[in-house]
Amino acid sequence: MSRFLKTLKNKPFSLIMSLPRNDIELAHMAEEAGADAIKIHINVEHRASGTYFGPFIEEKNTIKSILKTAKVPVGIVPGAEKIATKDEMMELLDMGIDFFDIYIENIPAFMLELPETLGRMYAPGYTTDLKVLQFLENWGMDMLEASVMATEHYGRELRLSHLLLYQWICKNSKSPVIIPTQLAIKPEEIKYLKKAGVSCIMIGAIVTGKEAETIYKAVKKFRKAIDEL
Repeated sequence: MSRFLKTLKNKPFSLIMSLPRNDIELAHMAEEAGADAIKIHINVEHRASGTYFGPFIEEKNTIKSILKTAKVPVGIVPGAEKIATKDEMMELLDMGIDFFDIYIENIPAFMLELPETLGRMYAPGYTTDLKVLQFLENWGMDMLEASVMATEHYGRELRLSHLLLYQWICKNSKSPVIIPTQLAIKPEEIKYLKKAGVSCIMIGAIVTGKEAETIYKAVKKFRKAIDEL
């Protein structure tokens, strides 16, 4: 079992920092400010943050540096249209990656056979028929990222309609549900996510900015709000 999955099962609410670039200083700031886990990326042009992440060979040395110093679990998005190979995924596992996070339409069949020690966070997108949620555990899902907002909604305020959708997803998933900050969710709104049944928030550039100082301040605020639940 992945370390972060254990965290989700043992804590009432958890916090992931999704880095806007693979950078050891940003990882350190996120951990120091109180993130329960850190997420990095390869093979991705990230729409929410407007950031490019290169292929494994290009990002490898930075990933090694992050994993060498991080005390909290580190997960990875292995790609989008282009996906890390099986050999690359096994190398990432050997390097210390704790879980992977990927849209369900991008999951190649070989990933269904990766070792169970590598946690699996599956992400339905905004075009996904949510009827499939009931079947995802049958295909190895440990955690669900509800990345269900259309791009035109990115950066909007949290509304009741969003909370109702999140609550429906939580009710229909047997696995812990993680909400990414596609919306401009505020620290003081964490209590509403908790009420909806959410297990974790994954904050990124929309609410943290892209620099070490702004990331540190944002993680600190979300950590405080979570600890006060």
